[in-house]
Order: sequence, then structure tokens, then C-alpha cells
Amino acid sequence: MQLWAANNVKINVTYDRVVPDSANNVVVVDLLETVRVWWLPLTWFGIPINIILHTVFDVEETPEGYIYTRQEDHALMLESLIHSNPLLTLGLPYLLRNYICPASGRLAAASGNYLHRVFNTSGKQGRQQNARVGMMDLTSELSKAMEVIGAGNDAHRVHMMNSVYSDDMTFWHPALTVAGKQDLLGVARLWTFLFKDLEVLTRRVVPSYSEDVMLIDLERRFRPRLYPFFFPPIVLWIHVIVHLVGTQAPHGGKLISRHEEHIMWEESLLMRNLGPLSPIFHDYFRPFMGKLFSTLGNLIYHFLVWLDLPKEKKLE
Repeated sequence: MQLWAANNVKINVTYDRVVPDSANNVVVVDLLETVRVWWLPLTWFGIPINIILHTVFDVEETPEGYIYTRQEDHALMLESLIHSNPLLTLGLPYLLRNYICPASGRLAAASGNYLHRVFNTSGKQGRQQNARVGMMDLTSELSKAMEVIGAGNDAHRVHMMNSVYSDDMTFWHPALTVAGKQDLLGVARLWTFLFKDLEVLTRRVVPSYSEDVMLIDLERRFRPRLYPFFFPPIVLWIHVIVHLVGTQAPHGGKLISRHEEHIMWEESLLMRNLGPLSPIFHDYFRPFMGKLFSTLGNLIYHFLVWLDLPKEKKLE
């Protein structure tokens, strides 16, 4: 931390959400960090860099209170660049938000639904009879929903969408946005048409106390249709944010009104998609860089402490 601070003229942090889970063993923090690295020319021209961070704290209760036992920082660098740096990208976030992402969402949804009509030779649609609307056990049902929608068959996907999404739901992805269950279904159908051997694993579900926002970390595995069979699957780590609303049903329950998927592109690439280089990066390079940065940071800290000492103390 000291090394990072020494490289920046100023650091600002804006907290998007802080979600402690109901079991008090995990706290998830989504934030935007604005940095000004003194040796980058961008800083000389007054252009800051915004970085989206997804941070996970493991929490342990002690007699003195709760303490953090582990911290994970996941930087969403590509998403940060194209969605959170308007000065650096000459207004690209505005274009993405208002024009490019909605247009690509409509195109993906229309393409997926069209391909489904053409290649669904059986003519059968998803069964929709007597589907219970609303989720009661949020942790398990959200996990199941993410797996079915991302890797299930079409009939199960239709049934699940009718059960867990509100009619006016919206979906956000770094490359597209859609509104409504039918368009989201089209996007999912396009995904399953382009890729095979789909698998979705739930790594973490963090239920908040208020139960109006849930945070889910997924691992998605897949192969492109023309991918050589002997190649390992591509792996993506995804941070999902779902906003929930109550149902009007007598049994209550919750529905998803907004579904956001934030892709950890760079981390997935380095940790899981470089073949034999990924274990080397994980097991050797990262620990080495951690020790190097820690040592440099401590040296900087002790140097700053020495500078702050009275003159007679420095001569001792």
C-alpha cells in the first residue's frame, strides 16, 4: 500500500456498495478508485485514471470485535477503461451507455431468438405451466438460476426466467444492455449457439441484510463451436450484481429487477487461460511480486519516517 501511495499524487475512493453477508463472515465492497500516477504524462495534463475494484474481505469475530483475515482485490481494468474514463477515452462511456450497448443488445437478442426459431426443429418451447414466481431461498435459488440461464437447455432457461425475473427487468454487460425477459432470453440463446460445453460454477453468493442487492461471483467455462477438442475450455470469472424487488404473490418472494455482469477479463486470462503459464504466474510470479512490492513499500515508509526525525536523531 505504501508503494502504491508513493506512486500517486492523489488517490480518491468512491464506494459504490458495501455488502456484509448475513452470516458476518464476508464483506464485499465495490468501489471506484481515482488515481493520479505522478510519472504518467496523463497526470501532467490533469487527466486522472478511474479503476473499478471488486474487493472481498473474509471476516472473523474476536473478543475485541470483527477483524479482516483475508483481502482480495479484483481490478476490472478493461471495463474501467471503456466505461469509467471519459477524459481518457474521449467520451466513449457516453457513447457506450446511450448508443452502442443498447444497439448491440438488441442485435444480440434478435439474433439469438431468430437462430432459435430456425434451428429449434422440434418446435417445442419452454414449459411454463404453474411456475412459482419469486425466490424464497435466495442463496440457493440465485445460484441455480445463474447456472441454468448460463448453461441449461432452453426449456429450463425459459422456465427459470419466468420464475426469477420481473417483467420490466434490465440486463447490463460491458458490451451490451437489454430490457425485458424476451431480449435476455435471446442473448442467452445466442451465447449457447456460439459456444459449447457450457458450465457455470458459483464461487460465492453474498446475501445482504436488506436482501435488495445480492452479489454473486461466478466461474463460466465454455468452448467456441470451432474450438479444437483437445484445447482446454476458456474460463471467465464474473462478478454479478442483482437488484431484487418483492412479488405480489401470497407466498412473497423476490424477483430480479436488474442483472449486471462485470467480467474480470485480465484476471481470468492470467490465472486460468495461459495454459502451463497460468500455474507459474499464480504460484511463483504473484508471490514474488507481492514480496518485492512489500519490501519496497516498507523501505519507502522507513525512509519517510527517517526524513521526519529531528536533525539530531538522524545523526545517531
